Formats: sequence, structure tokens, C-alpha cells
Amino acid sequence: MRLLRTGEAFQTHGMYSLSAASSDSIEIDCDGGRGLAGHVWGAGAALAALLLSPEGRRRFLADRPDVVELGSGTGVAGLAAAAAGASSVLLTDLPPAVPALAATAARNAHVLEGCHVAAAPLAWADASEVAHALAPSGCDLILAADVLYSPDAAEQEALRGAMLALAAPRGALVLHAYEERWDYVHEPWRRSLAGSGLRLQSEEELQVPTTGADGAPTLFSAPSELGSVERRRLVLELLRVDDGEEAPGG
Repeated sequence: MRLLRTGEAFQTHGMYSLSAASSDSIEIDCDGGRGLAGHVWGAGAALAALLLSPEGRRRFLADRPDVVELGSGTGVAGLAAAAAGASSVLLTDLPPAVPALAATAARNAHVLEGCHVAAAPLAWADASEVAHALAPSGCDLILAADVLYSPDAAEQEALRGAMLALAAPRGALVLHAYEERWDYVHEPWRRSLAGSGLRLQSEEELQVPTTGADGAPTLFSAPSELGSVERRRLVLELLRVDDGEEAPGG
């Protein structure tokens, strides 16, 4: 059984499979040669597993939301949302990552039936200018997994701006998942939320994804099962694009 170790990508090469139904799996071709976007990272794998779980479907996908994923990389979280009941999913990343995202969506079309999935280039700083073209009605659910690596105020502002720009007029729920690597990155992010239009509704710990002997993804559900393996916390922030209403997901 493979464990996620500190600072390690969950999978960097080969085919990563995530069970989407009793007989179907989402298959993602990992390629470390594509850089960060070619890896499945722990927070993305954990968020994907949550979205595919009965709890995740109930909390986040019961109303068949329109979904956008920021910094999709391999698309693992967005494709999980598509398989778990989303009405539509838009996978976004910088231009070099988009062909692989589109190919992965096409490869998994049989698992994603009933959900419209598209891939498009998006630089966060440009989101306010292109949001209407990408998602004319806005999105109800915004996913972002392991996208925050810099304390740079401009980059963090661009990420917040993209979340706000892509939200539906009625508001949106943001699921921001990350491995708690560096306080100097995450503390400024948390402080910057005040008055930004993004309201932190709650914060919870994600379970650590692993693969079993049969290659099927599983989850550790209790810390005792992890033994002495060193790992950082996987955090899920539930953020609301502040329209004055309470978010779903409780």
C-alpha cells in the first residue's frame, strides 16, 4: 500500500485510476515531464475522493452544479466532480496544460456521461476579462487543489479574483484544498480573505488517499492507520463568494 509522504506528489508517472462507479474508473495519464501539471498531487487526489464519496455527492453535487476547476493540472478533482453528478465541468489551467486536459476528458467520456466537460486556458489575472466567455452564467462550485505555492500578494490576489469572477451571480461555493506546506504562504492567504468577497465558511482535514494492492484508490480514515509515516495536513477550505446567503455543504 502506497502512502503520501511529506512533500511528495501522489503520482508522477503512469496511469492513475480513481474508482468512479461500481464498474468504471477515471483514468489519468501522469507525466512528470509536463512539470507540476503532469502530477496527481495529494490534495487533488483527496478532494477527488471526497467528491466521489456518498458524503461528497450529498454535500456538494446533489443539485447538479456547474463547476469550474482552477489550476486543474491533470484534472483529477474536476473529472471526479463530473463523474459524481455535476451538470457541467470546465477544466482550466495555463495553455501548455490544456491539450492533456482535453485528451484526459475525452479518454474518460464513458464515465462522464450526462456531464458536459470542457478544457480551456486561463491565467488567473485575466479571469475578470474572459469569465463571461468561459462561463456565461457563472459557476456554482469552484474547485482549486494544490494551486497556492507563492506568498506573492499579486498572485494570491489573482487567485481570489478568478474565484470571484467565475462565480454565478447568485453566489458560489469554493472548495480550496491544499497540503499545509508553508505558513509563509498560507497565513497571508487566510488574512487576505477578510473583506475580499470570499467568506471562509469552514475548514476541515481531508483524508489521505492511498492505493491498495489491487491499484484501486482507498482512503485512510483514522490516524492510527498511518503508523509512523510523516505527512503534512491536507486542508479543505470551504469558501463562499459572499452574497449574504449561507452556503451549502454542511
